[in-house]
Amino acid sequence: GLSPEEHLEALTVRWNYVLDGMVAQGWLTQADRDALVFPDIAPYEPGQMFGGTKGYLLEQARQAVYDLGISEDELNRAGYSVVTTFNQAAQEAAVAAVKAEGPDTGTDGLRIGLAAVRPGTGEVVAMYGGADYLENQVNNATQAIGQAGSTFKPFTLAAALENNVSLATTFSGKNKTKVDNYVVVNYGDRSFGSKITLLKATENSVNSAYVQCAKQVGLDTVMKSAVRAGIPQDAVGMEPNLAFTLGTASPHVVDIAGAYATFAARGLQVKPVYVTKVTSSGGGAYFTYQPEPVQAFSTDIADTVSYALQKVVTDGTGAAAKALGRPAAGKTGT
Repeated sequence: GLSPEEHLEALTVRWNYVLDGMVAQGWLTQADRDALVFPDIAPYEPGQMFGGTKGYLLEQARQAVYDLGISEDELNRAGYSVVTTFNQAAQEAAVAAVKAEGPDTGTDGLRIGLAAVRPGTGEVVAMYGGADYLENQVNNATQAIGQAGSTFKPFTLAAALENNVSLATTFSGKNKTKVDNYVVVNYGDRSFGSKITLLKATENSVNSAYVQCAKQVGLDTVMKSAVRAGIPQDAVGMEPNLAFTLGTASPHVVDIAGAYATFAARGLQVKPVYVTKVTSSGGGAYFTYQPEPVQAFSTDIADTVSYALQKVVTDGTGAAAKALGRPAAGKTGT
């Protein structure tokens, strides 16, 4: 009822009433009161709080709070204080990395998503959901999907290591190797000889060797390994088949990041989270996050997977990550 846009006169009356009251109480001298002039008020413009990359973080945090049982109306009105997992320095670095490394030509239909998950706690410290939330509300890190490609091979590797297949075990690296009725094509139609170790097959992302490995270990076993690492059971395409190890499933970017964090945490799996604390307007704790890690893989298995993924960086398809200047483990995926 006192908004300057619609009730300027009423607002002016209230302003005078308050100042006169301050004089009457001795909080303001009459001379100072007489010197005051009703202020010019700038036109109201809706805040662009959700503009740019920040909108994806805000919306993800809101959804996380709703999942805790707080309604949208309560969040808007009840004065809750929310602490997120996002780290400002990490977030700024993530956005800068996308701008520096992302392509600037041939980008029609391209989606870039990024998620950084802290191993052992599941805290998402940085996330790139898109360039501008106001332009597109689909979060490329948590909502958009795309086939995972060869980033799924480490889950087959973990399953193999658990079932008496070592990094020294050999498979055919020939292009168009036939496994049952499936003719496996390697990237670029490249052949790697009649025998290639599982380690070399990991370094060079050799499809023929990995499909053979998955068949030997068991397709259901490979899928269960992915789920244990942190890939949701209900992700699109989570069906065991000979091509599953090549990444026919379509999880979210944050799912892959969370699953890789399991190996980085020496086998401890924690679901990615976005909020660490919620307090009420009175200062009472409504929610405090306590990680509950599950030992999804033994430390030996996880460490061996991590070793193989370090070799991907030092000797294989992930060589670009050497520019980090520190030890890194990873896997490329087409």
